[in-house]
Amino acid sequence: MLENNERMLMKREIVFLQDMKRHLNNPKDPRTIIIEEHISLLEEAMDEKNIE
Repeated sequence: MLENNERMLMKREIVFLQDMKRHLNNPKDPRTIIIEEHISLLEEAMDEKNIE
């Protein structure tokens, strides 16, 4: 299981990325796609580590 500090940092990073995404107006902007993928990977990593 992830340590509490790691989980907290991942959550903060997700919030930061979601804030960045809100400032991008074009959903087809490559940066939006990269941000969405990064958020997805972070959430997936948190879910996988939570199972173990």
